Amino acid sequence: ELLRDEIEIGLIQWAAKCQKPLLGICRGMQMLASYYGARLLPIKNHVRVEHQLHGLISGKVNSYHDFTVKTCPDDFSVLARCSDNSIEAIKSKLYPWEAWMWHPERDVPYSDMWIQRAKTLFNLEATL
Repeated sequence: ELLRDEIEIGLIQWAAKCQKPLLGICRGMQMLASYYGARLLPIKNHVRVEHQLHGLISGKVNSYHDFTVKTCPDDFSVLARCSDNSIEAIKSKLYPWEAWMWHPERDVPYSDMWIQRAKTLFNLEATL
């Protein structure tokens, strides 16, 4: 676990230094938020359920996490919350980074909306 933390922190530092796009999924969002000073808290009813998002990102997403980001880090803005008002997505104000608490890779079929959003973030051709 400690080695994984060190590797993920190193990736965050590298992405910042090189101004590279970054997409944190679930634990990736937790790592980004905690690296930038946010506290993580245990949360109930967020494992094997679907949530409706509201905010700049909306839609129904899956949920598989036991921890939530208590407050948005200063250098980030909230993109989405779910009905219990927990933070579900954040965006960096300094870098081309986003982080999502849901797992788009678990959707079958894959959601065109999440594919498009990831392609835009990574500045890839947006056609599907």
